[in-house]
Amino acid sequence: MNSRTLKTVLVVCNGNVGRSVIAEYCLNLLFRKAGLLVEKGMVATSRGVNIDKRSMRNYPAAWSIVEPLLLGLGISLRANQASKEIDATVVDDAVLILAMDREIYRFLRCRFPKSAYKTRLFSELEGKFDDIPDTKGVTDPALQNEMILQIFNTVRNNLQQVIALAEYFADYDRMIAQDLS
Repeated sequence: MNSRTLKTVLVVCNGNVGRSVIAEYCLNLLFRKAGLLVEKGMVATSRGVNIDKRSMRNYPAAWSIVEPLLLGLGISLRANQASKEIDATVVDDAVLILAMDREIYRFLRCRFPKSAYKTRLFSELEGKFDDIPDTKGVTDPALQNEMILQIFNTVRNNLQQVIALAEYFADYDRMIAQDLS
């Protein structure tokens, strides 16, 4: 399957260290379990708007809390996972863009106005317009656990909506491309 046939869901947060990476891994875990990578070409990736090329592992106090929580959900981050900055190519290739908070949502809609139609706030999957709190530097296990479970449960409980939105916007993009050719 080449990148043209993949339906990429892009998740964006500030640093691409915590929230967006966790959402990416949750989406990919559930896409795989549901057979959606093979069946529908669904894949998730993540980016940040203000990155420093670090990963969660570079924050040992937080990592010691987060790693066991993720492993308990069946998620293991790659050892070489490093934050990646958002760019026009990844935005253009995405069929659905999920912003983890309203500040990121506004940034994306302003910086990439041609992709505003396919940009949603992550919490909109649950019919809300709330921020997923940024836990960078937070060493309170309860807060880290709450954030991770909020992301995982949002993905798990709304996977069909993610699929429907991704397919809708992929069809829309194909229709526009055909009209332009």
